[in-house]
Amino acid sequence: MKIKSMLILVIGLVSFSAQANECSTAFGEEVYPMFCANCHEVLPATMVPKFQQGARLEKTDAELIESIVNGLGMMPPWRNQGWTEEQLNEIICYLRSMQEAE
Repeated sequence: MKIKSMLILVIGLVSFSAQANECSTAFGEEVYPMFCANCHEVLPATMVPKFQQGARLEKTDAELIESIVNGLGMMPPWRNQGWTEEQLNEIICYLRSMQEAE
């Protein structure tokens, strides 16, 4: 009986963990082509991070959001877009999914 209970607990935790790691990429898919792709898809990797190659994805979500909102290097700040925290999180989720898709 103990083994069965432990197995149910482990399955439940794995399921919960998988759900917790899921996030929406919808807003990121919408805005990336308009605001990001002109540089991140066109300019060389020596000038801008290539997310498909995993560049800068070791950064935390908070660090990436900071770069989006306040700009970094030649990247302009996008704070004037008025994106919500949820929308910014969906952008980050999309950036992270780009590497996974490759």
